[in-house]
This record gives sequence, C-alpha cells and structure tokens, in this order.
Amino acid sequence: MSRIFAFLALFWTISGGVTLAQAAEDVFTVPRVEVDATGRSAAEARDEALTQGRLDAARLLMQRMTPQRYWGRLPQFGKRESIDIVAGIQIANEKTSSTRYLADVTYSFKPDRIRNALSANRIPYSETQARTAVVLPLYETAEGTFLWEDNQNPWATAWADKHLTHELVPLLAPLGELADIVSVNTQDVLSQNWARLGPFAQRYNVSEVLIAQARLQQTTEPEELAVTLTKVDGAASALSASSRQTSVVIRNTNNLPLEELLSFAIDQAFDRMQAQWKSQTIIRSDAIENMFFASVRFSDHRDWLTIRNGLSNLPAISDLQVRALSMSGAEVTIRHLGSLGQLRVGMAQRDLRLVTTDRDVLIVLGDDDDSLANAVEGFLNVEEDE
Repeated sequence: MSRIFAFLALFWTISGGVTLAQAAEDVFTVPRVEVDATGRSAAEARDEALTQGRLDAARLLMQRMTPQRYWGRLPQFGKRESIDIVAGIQIANEKTSSTRYLADVTYSFKPDRIRNALSANRIPYSETQARTAVVLPLYETAEGTFLWEDNQNPWATAWADKHLTHELVPLLAPLGELADIVSVNTQDVLSQNWARLGPFAQRYNVSEVLIAQARLQQTTEPEELAVTLTKVDGAASALSASSRQTSVVIRNTNNLPLEELLSFAIDQAFDRMQAQWKSQTIIRSDAIENMFFASVRFSDHRDWLTIRNGLSNLPAISDLQVRALSMSGAEVTIRHLGSLGQLRVGMAQRDLRLVTTDRDVLIVLGDDDDSLANAVEGFLNVEEDE
C-alpha cells in the first residue's frame, strides 16, 4: 500500500490536524432520576437525595451498558467515590420543605471512570449507539387501529412519557403536531411506505423510524397486550433482519391499570431490543486491541471531516492515525477493540462503510449501494493507474 498523496500539508492546515476525539458521551447521561429524601434539615435532605440519586443513576447506566446476566456483579460505589465519577448534574422540578427534598435530576458521568470500573470487575460492556429512530405508535383494539387520535391512543401517551434518547438504542417520541398528522397516516405505517415515512423521519433529523404496534386483546382471561417493534429505514442496514424486529406478549395477570400495563410493555419490549443490540456490539473486558491499515475515499474536504469525526467518535476505536492525505483520499491506521464485524456495525450507524477488497480495506461515506460501488470503482481505478 505504497501511494504518494499530494496536498497533505494543505489539508492538515485546513483541518487543524487530525486528533482522536473522545467517544460521544451521550450514553453516559442518565436523565430525570427522581430523588426524594428526608433529613434533620433541608440541606441534609438535599444532600441525601442527591447522593442516593448518584448511586441509582450509576447503576442504571451500568445496566444500560451491560448484559443482564452481569448485573449481580456490577461495582458498588461509596458515597465519596460516587461524587468523583459524576461529570455534572441538572436539577428540575425541585421541591423542598424544612425536612424533605424532591427533584428530577439528570446525572452525567465521566466515561473513563465507568469504563475502568466495569473492566476492573471483568464485565463486558457496550457504549456503541444505534441510529436514533423516531417512534410511530400504532394502537389496535376492537374499535380499530389508531395513530394520532389523542383520545383513542393511550399507547402514544405511554411512549411520550419515556425518555430514551440516551440509550444504546436511542428513540424519540413524536410530537403529534399537525405536520406529523398530515405527513403520515395509519396505512402508511402499516405498509411501511418509506416515501411517506422518510420525510417524516427527516423532520426529526433522523434516518429511521420505529413502528411500535400494540394490540390489546381483552376477550382473553387475563387480557393480553401483543407488542411488536420494527425498525425501518430507506437503505440497507447493518442489523440483521431478525434483530430489526422485536415482539413480546404481556399477559396482565396482575390486573394492572391500562396506563401501567402499557408502560410495562414498552419497558419489556425495549429491553429486549436493546439486549439484541448489545449482543452485536459488546466488548469483552479482556478484549485484545487489533490494528489494520485502511484507505479512505471521499469527494471533498467536508466529506473527509465527516468521515474523520465519525471514526474518531466510535467507542471501539482506541486510536486513529492519518499516515497520508490528499484531496480525494487518505491512508489511516486504526486500532480498535472487538471484532472487525462489530466495528463495521458501529461504523454503519455513522453512515460509514468498511469494505474488504482483495487488495485493501476501504472506508467510504454513505450507506447506499450506489455510493459504495462508485467509491470501490474509483479506488480500483486509482490502483491500476499507479
């Protein structure tokens, strides 16, 4: 792989050098933790509430990142140690009395402290996020199938009450505004009509939708709620077909009120979907660092910056070195944890394609087959010219 690239100094000056950015920290934020404590004074109650909130949030974060079978081994943080692992907090809905403190607190944690704690306990974890999807909640009863009908779709309300944007499989609840109602109807969702779903997703600045179907069967004893979550996009996905659909059936043996039943069903289906994603992206605590050389192809400087930032923000990539750079390509050395297949999945979430040819490893921007074919053809032509 001996190619001489021109314009290296020019690109280096424009881009300000190539450094490895820290992995996105969004996963390390736990939003809206409800805290409630009492004490001999308002200050003591506040301190106790925020401390317990830190511990609860840290455990929720580690559960988010790890398979369920390891939850019994998660590290325990002491009161003083829990202060050191927090990067910042945001407090909302604060209520105080002379002896009680209540609030909703969002905790942001220091990534390295959480990673080190999990690794020290030999617990595998994932921090690779899937693409964000916007939810389309379909609710089916004996009266019909509902999407935007406020009074007839408590399923949509249940999704709106969830806060899932920081998860490994981040999801957005739709606003249900007039523009939403006009752009997509029930039949569009049932038929997975991407000509209508695609523009709807773009309104939320995402590239995927999650069709969340819930069918309430009240003629059985006890009543049953069948839930199917299906991720849909307009292009080929890095996920296998099986992992793009998740189904659960909830039997209401405890006679939960409808609101609680729907919330419980979302939790069960979402946890299963997230577990499927973890199985594809999990990194063992004793994983050996791997290294490979790759050629990057792009059309202009803006695309190069997109590719470079996408690679730099991949949690699995521990080091990215640019060996040479031109106006249309780069030679890079990548060190990473986990398998090449896992890295390929993570890259796909950032619209990057990793392709192995008989001559080289190629990285290109774009998730459609046409862009890939053009990039590979251009790459092979350059090889022949040289």
